[in-house]
Amino acid sequence: MALGLGAATLATASLLLLPPCVRRASAGESNGAARIASLSWMAGHWRGVADSTRLEEHWSMPAGDCMMGMFRAVRDGHVRAYQFMSLEQDPDGVRLRVKRFEPGLVGKEDKERSVVFRLEHASFREAVFDYEGSESPKRLTYRRAGHDSLYVRLERVQGGEHGVMNFRFIRFNE
Repeated sequence: MALGLGAATLATASLLLLPPCVRRASAGESNGAARIASLSWMAGHWRGVADSTRLEEHWSMPAGDCMMGMFRAVRDGHVRAYQFMSLEQDPDGVRLRVKRFEPGLVGKEDKERSVVFRLEHASFREAVFDYEGSESPKRLTYRRAGHDSLYVRLERVQGGEHGVMNFRFIRFNE
């Protein structure tokens, strides 16, 4: 992950560092049939590094058709971005909702608005979430590799050009 991430890019990148895969009971199951409980493998603490920025993500166990998450990016001993996340079961499938904050818990979205991703495709070790808005980012892909590794891929369009950012997280215990 040798990415030159500035504060603005980090805020965008923080959108990516979200939850991993969703298991399907069968190959023909649609995203509407995916359930929050199938995400329980991702509960716990994950850590990654992008350049000199430490990335942390924490996820609760599923309860009440929801999982709660927290993300933080720390660089040079200072927090660069926070986000609070939820994976929620809707009648149409799983939604990933994100509230982003700058240092001091200054919200980036209006209080009534979240950044929302829809689960588009899921398999045993991979989940693809599509952004429901018209602007970037466009897609988040989470892939689990082994017990302790999680890979996240962000696809976005910026200035008319397609860009990709890849991240690797390792499970950690404090």
